[in-house]
Amino acid sequence: MTGPRVYYTDFSGGKLVVPISQSVLKIGRNSENHVILNDPSISRFHAEIRPQNGSFYIVDVGSKNGTIVNGERVTERKLAHGDRIQLGSNPAQAMLFALEEVKDSVLASISSTNDSAASKVSSHHLRMLLEVSKALSSSLVLDDVLNRVMDAVIELAGADRGFLMLKDEHGELQVAMSRNITREALEDKQHRLSRTVVQRVVQSDQSVIVCDAERDQHLRDQKSVIALNLKTIMCVPLRIYRSTFQDNGAEDAPAVSTIGLLYVDKQTVTQVFSDQDLELFETLAGHAAIAIENARLHQEELEKRQLEEEFKIAREIQQTLLPKTPPELAQTRFSGVNIQCRAIGGDYYDFIPLGGDQVGIVIADVAGKGCSAALLTSMAQGMFLSEACLERSAAETIARVNHHLAQKNPSGKFVTAFYGVLTDGGEFRYCNAGHNPPLLVTAGGEVHPLREGGMVMGIFDNVPYEQGVVSWNSGDRLVFFTDGVTEAQSKTLEEFGDERLLELIMTHRALSAEEMKVKIMDRLTEFTAGVLQHDDITLIVAERK
Repeated sequence: MTGPRVYYTDFSGGKLVVPISQSVLKIGRNSENHVILNDPSISRFHAEIRPQNGSFYIVDVGSKNGTIVNGERVTERKLAHGDRIQLGSNPAQAMLFALEEVKDSVLASISSTNDSAASKVSSHHLRMLLEVSKALSSSLVLDDVLNRVMDAVIELAGADRGFLMLKDEHGELQVAMSRNITREALEDKQHRLSRTVVQRVVQSDQSVIVCDAERDQHLRDQKSVIALNLKTIMCVPLRIYRSTFQDNGAEDAPAVSTIGLLYVDKQTVTQVFSDQDLELFETLAGHAAIAIENARLHQEELEKRQLEEEFKIAREIQQTLLPKTPPELAQTRFSGVNIQCRAIGGDYYDFIPLGGDQVGIVIADVAGKGCSAALLTSMAQGMFLSEACLERSAAETIARVNHHLAQKNPSGKFVTAFYGVLTDGGEFRYCNAGHNPPLLVTAGGEVHPLREGGMVMGIFDNVPYEQGVVSWNSGDRLVFFTDGVTEAQSKTLEEFGDERLLELIMTHRALSAEEMKVKIMDRLTEFTAGVLQHDDITLIVAERK
């Protein structure tokens, strides 16, 4: 390798050689940097080495703990061969800038310097930070992560008590985990801590350390501090960084989100928390926040997959409730289709054999979508199967189903439905409960909307319903549909509409039931191309030979 480069040796003995080109070299903890240094005292975006007129400059980009060149803190410095660069407050991690390859003896001297500095770092603290890192990589079970973090918190801080508090879905802090010095979980009645300190951290989103609570003017009169004999307290926020994007796809500055906090306290003033304790505690909090968030996201993903699997099963069950094959009558043919806009839907249709040459036809649409609509749909279907019979008129059947729905419908959702009894002899007795009127189209081109009936079902009991009767002859067609057909929208937000549907029916009224259904669905698919389906679609076509 020729040309300028940076040599780096961390306190674990890892060695890295990074060539420097004519572009900016970014250094920091964030994964977007060219050189990623995993040290808590190094900022996410710490420094840059920038080429300029054949030279190279080290520039601090607003780091928290500074950039040091040859022992001097700088904001910008022209680099010379052999310059030693330290980022952050840990001398155990240093870099050497070189314009050409350096001898192993020089690198060995840097390594020995780093080793010497590293020996000053508490092996106890490093071990505890390692425990949190293990929680990051070895488990995605939230309770397991919380337990590991809390054990590390108590041992790292040497505290009498420790609390891990997380925000709930309402943004309120709740104690998720607690420990005493012997790593035993605290009982709920022991969850008394300095609310003043917690509130200060929440409001400022900054860490708080109290070295002598009895002398602190904000705490000395607090009942919780007095009752618990608290002497020293440390509390830090748990923060995560989320990237946001603009409309043009460019990434904004990472958004900081506080998901909770870590709180520890002691009852002896002779063992106060130091600034070094706070720095290490903040580092631990950073690792803990990532571990907790990853575990949360993993748990959400598992729950999402489980829910999707349950929806898949529910969809399969709901699909089995639809007619597998239409009934066969000597003079009548049927064809139907149901397309749900979600995994489970609120539309359904059914053919109910009534004996002889008669069949009940029902099409229904429950207001709303999702699970509640699907459950009410299944309830309505069961009621129609139970109540439909030759001894009852279509209006009586609708009235009885409405009675049951009104009694057993706590959600207040309503159902539009159409039920009719079709005889192969050419008579159709029906009742329309607030549904889109089916269309009877005669062979000669006359159109008769079937409106007789009453209001929607499921809201009010003892509602009167009227029955309508029509006759249909050879060559006539009956078309039943839900509003998912007529209210389907194009890219320009234009609705498919009743007129377009009627035009299709009139154009293809000589086709068979199956062929007409296919023509209508093909045109509907073409009309809504590129648009997400927003409602369930149900269509039935009946033909009289």
